Amino acid sequence: MDGISYSTWLTWLLIAAFLGAGLLNLIGRKQLRETYTRCQYPAGYRYAAGIIYIGAAILLAGPYRILGLALAAVLLFLLIVTLLDHREYGGALSRFGLLGALWVSVLAGAS
Repeated sequence: MDGISYSTWLTWLLIAAFLGAGLLNLIGRKQLRETYTRCQYPAGYRYAAGIIYIGAAILLAGPYRILGLALAAVLLFLLIVTLLDHREYGGALSRFGLLGALWVSVLAGAS
């Protein structure tokens, strides 16, 4: 793959996923706003979540990668628990896949 390792690709895909999730939370499409309302979260919660997701992406891309991995893992864990609590099993399953990719990234030691 032109000298770029699979672990580097995986890291950049994780950065893109967390950056995208953060931007979607900040933009707040109608469906997302309704979901936050249905789950009884405060109005500003999605902004805080968006900033934290973007922070995780920035940490993953920088020299503090291990902090980014830890923050991303905590975010995904909390999101999975919330989705399971609201019986949204499909959404939780897809986040388990992302959590698995995080752990593969940790084990591969991508720089």
